[in-house]
Amino acid sequence: MTVSKANLTQPAAGSSSWNVPLNANFGIVTNALGTITSISVTNADVSLSTSQAQSMGLNFSGVMIGNFSVLIPAATTGQWLVYNGTTGGYTLSAYVNNGSGGAAGIGVALPSGVATTIYSDGTNIGFISAKVADGSVNTAQ
Repeated sequence: MTVSKANLTQPAAGSSSWNVPLNANFGIVTNALGTITSISVTNADVSLSTSQAQSMGLNFSGVMIGNFSVLIPAATTGQWLVYNGTTGGYTLSAYVNNGSGGAAGIGVALPSGVATTIYSDGTNIGFISAKVADGSVNTAQ
């Protein structure tokens, strides 16, 4: 059995081959509990790989030349701490990947220079909360 975001594998009961999935699972759990993945966004949408989506945090940087999207793998559920460190005056948004490299469902615009927490239900992306520059906290309504 495989779990969506984490892509963890659970060996069948009574299986004698626990070492392979268990070793791989520990790497995935380590990523989910503390890895921050840095991704440059400049001139195209970014489709996250499964291993990038397993990270706890996503740190986006780059001088954008247009409005672009970060695409979470289709059917992936979970939450991420996201920092949009891009510049250039354009909007970076997060959506679920439609399977063809395009945006699907409801997405969110990631405020520039702000750390936010987003979630995916596998179809849509939403905010959990956002800390703004003055130190106050805004909670998504």
